[in-house]
Amino acid sequence: MTVNDLEQFIGTVLTMSIMKLPQTRMYWSERFGISQVADTMTRDRWEEIKQSLHFNDNQEAPDLNNAERDRLYKVRPLLDHVVSKCREIPKSHKLCVDEQLVPFKGRSSLKQYLPNKPKKWGYKLFLLCDECGIMYNFEVYTGKIFPQPGFPDVGASGNIILRMASVVPRGLDYILYFDNWFCSVDLQAFLKKAGISSIGTVREARLKGCKLPSDKELKKKGRGSYVEMETTFEGVSLRAVKWFDNRPVTLLSTFASASPENTVKRFDKKTRTSVSITRPSIVGVYNECMGGVDLMDMLVALYRINLRSKKWYRRLFFHLLDVVIVNCWLLYRRDATAAKVPRNQQMTLLLLKAEIACVLKQQGKVAAPSRRQQN
Repeated sequence: MTVNDLEQFIGTVLTMSIMKLPQTRMYWSERFGISQVADTMTRDRWEEIKQSLHFNDNQEAPDLNNAERDRLYKVRPLLDHVVSKCREIPKSHKLCVDEQLVPFKGRSSLKQYLPNKPKKWGYKLFLLCDECGIMYNFEVYTGKIFPQPGFPDVGASGNIILRMASVVPRGLDYILYFDNWFCSVDLQAFLKKAGISSIGTVREARLKGCKLPSDKELKKKGRGSYVEMETTFEGVSLRAVKWFDNRPVTLLSTFASASPENTVKRFDKKTRTSVSITRPSIVGVYNECMGGVDLMDMLVALYRINLRSKKWYRRLFFHLLDVVIVNCWLLYRRDATAAKVPRNQQMTLLLLKAEIACVLKQQGKVAAPSRRQQN
C-alpha cells in the first residue's frame, strides 16, 4: 500500500460520510453505485486497504496480561499526533471541558455505556473546547484516571480537568467551564491558585462550608428565587449560588456571582403564558460557553463516518478524521469572520469535507478504471 493508495482510501471514506448508503458494497453496484467512489478504486482494493489499516507495530504490542499496559497502544501514534496538533492552536480565553461519546457497539473493553446520550454505547472521550466548538485537547477514557504528574489528587473527575487544563496558559485571564460531574471546591481552589478562573454546576455534597437551603425551601419562594453564599478554601474565595427555575441548579465559581441580576422569559404551564423571572448573573455566564463540546458533537454527527468494523481501533480512526475536519472548518470560519467575510460567502462544513475528499481522491493520482461489482 502506497501513500497515494491510503489518501485515495481516506477520500472515498469521506465521500461515503456525505453520500450515505446502507451497505458499503452498494457504492460499487450497478444500480446504486456512486461513481465518486467506484471510479477511484475497485471494491476489492478498498476492502484490502481497510483490512490492512494499522497504526502501530503489533510486534511490539504490550502483553495483554499486563494490567499497566497502554490499552490504546494500537492507535497511540495517531492519537499523540492529533493531540499535539490541537494543542498548538491559539486558544480562546473561555474554555469548557466535557465528555464526548464515539458510537460503537462492537467488542471492546474500552466501550462505555452512557444512558443519557442519544447513542448510548461507545468510547468516551474528554474534550477541551471553546464556545465555538474548536478542540484544543482531548483524551480517550480507558477506565483509569490518575492524577496529573506534579498536580494534587482532586478526585477522578477533577484529575481529568487538570490534565485537560495542562495546556492552558497560567495567569492570563483564562476561564474554565465544566459541569457537576467534574466540579468541586478543591478543584476550583487549585485552579485559581494556578492562575485559571473557573465556573461550573456543582453537587451540593461537594460544597465545603456552604449550607444551602433545601429544594423545598427554595421552591416555596417561587420560580426565579435564589440564594448566594461565599466560602473560603485554602485562601481562595468562592461563591455558590442556588437558583430555582423549573428545578433547582447550583453553581460554583471563583470569579462570577449572582449580581447583577437579569430577567429571562419562561413559559408558565399554569397560566399558559410567557412570564419574566429573575436570573442570577452567574447562570448567564455559565451558559455562555458550556455548550462548546456539544456543538462539536453536533457538527461531527452531521456527516459522521458510519462504516462498520469489527476492529475497535478503526472506529477511533474514523472518528478522528471527522473531528479534525470539523476543527479545520471551525478554524477557517473563525479566521474568515475575523477577516469580515460575510457568513453567506463562507464555505460550509459539507463543502469543505467534499473538497478534501476530492483532493485526496484525485490530485496527482490516476483514477482506477471503473469496475463496478454486482451487489
